[in-house]
Amino acid sequence: MNGFVSSTTCLVCGEAAKPALVYTDRDVSLCNDPGCRLAANQRHTLSPKAFAQYLAHQRGVLHARRKASKALALVVAQKTQREAEENEAVWAAAEAQLAGQLPHNSERLVLPSGPRRLRNLPQRERNRYRDHLNRIIAQATSGVDLSHEPQVAPVDTASKTSADLLTNVCTLCRGGCCTSGGHKAYLTAATIRRFMAARPGLRPREVLAAYLAHLPPRTEAGSCVNHGALGCSLPRDLRSDVCNRYLCDTAKSIGEREAVVALVRRQDVWNRYTPERDNNIVGVALVTQNGITLYDK
Repeated sequence: MNGFVSSTTCLVCGEAAKPALVYTDRDVSLCNDPGCRLAANQRHTLSPKAFAQYLAHQRGVLHARRKASKALALVVAQKTQREAEENEAVWAAAEAQLAGQLPHNSERLVLPSGPRRLRNLPQRERNRYRDHLNRIIAQATSGVDLSHEPQVAPVDTASKTSADLLTNVCTLCRGGCCTSGGHKAYLTAATIRRFMAARPGLRPREVLAAYLAHLPPRTEAGSCVNHGALGCSLPRDLRSDVCNRYLCDTAKSIGEREAVVALVRRQDVWNRYTPERDNNIVGVALVTQNGITLYDK
């Protein structure tokens, strides 16, 4: 009978596992690594000799993978530490420039960064976007249950001051969370159904035309098809709930601050911890509810 055991080593990788993570499967003990679980299943289909050879190979593969993972984690930790030290130095220099101007209730933040390379939107991307819209419009008008689609909680801002400050922080970032939008633009059938519910009588082809009408001729390379020179080209009522409500961890930490001393780094939300990518500081700014003031770093 399957169950948890107090302590042992894994049949496949041979490494000791924490007691809470060790699992028994009939005659063997396994750690919680999916690769070990899959490898162990082969003992039911291979001869003892063949399984022993297979096991030796898999153990080598797993050890190499774990070694590489540990090495990567070390590189990321070292890069994070270097960036943290650089952040402290740049914040100190910026705050020295801001002597007497910085509100008491302020916060230091590190922002990701959206792309800065406008190009003409390729026709193939336009076509893929149109095809995606046609699919989700068909789903939205089919009556299918959409309750399974992921939900994003509304942005909670306690005052207009914090809402304006948040807007300016996101403006300074320039779409660092938009880059995984691609040709789908985070749009789903639920988005279309919400849009159509607010406009009774709209036909599917009119919905498609409404979205295509806002597609910018020039977009940021490597980002959402609606990411233009001035940000998102879609009005808020056409955007997905993700676009209207999502906050990165940095933005969530603002709270009821009056001002933010922000360092902007080159990479977006999704790639800022990728070791081989340049993540230098590309901007320093004081951000308040009234606007953004850039400073030399």
